[in-house]
Amino acid sequence: MTEPAADDITRLWLLARRVSTQLERSAEAELRARLDLPLPLYALLTTLHSTDHGVNQQEVAELLGLAKSSVSRQIEAAARAGLVAVAPSTASRRENSVTLTAAGRELVVAADEIVCALGPASASAEIAAASAALEAMLEAVKVGA
Repeated sequence: MTEPAADDITRLWLLARRVSTQLERSAEAELRARLDLPLPLYALLTTLHSTDHGVNQQEVAELLGLAKSSVSRQIEAAARAGLVAVAPSTASRRENSVTLTAAGRELVVAADEIVCALGPASASAEIAAASAALEAMLEAVKVGA
């Protein structure tokens, strides 16, 4: 396998930033208008929805690529809104386990429909391929970091 050229890496990085920015703008506008749901809260809830068990705050922070302190504030706000439940972890007394409540799951399902509608349905294969490529790249960058 040949190494990618610097121009290719730079082009990919810039394209990923543009796509991310556009998706974030569109999703933020739609989620706020239709569900009064800020994008950072949606990111937290959908991350929790993608796990099949309660996760601790550090795991959530890693999955979101955010500082643990930022995630802690988001989790506190989501708990006050009744969207997540926070309980002592069974794995460690020093950690809390965070799970979605029924209201949180319902909100994620509604928000997912809105976000999915932002992309072209005819490009689902391309979206799946791009997601797989970006996940592989993310793992490669983590190893190299």
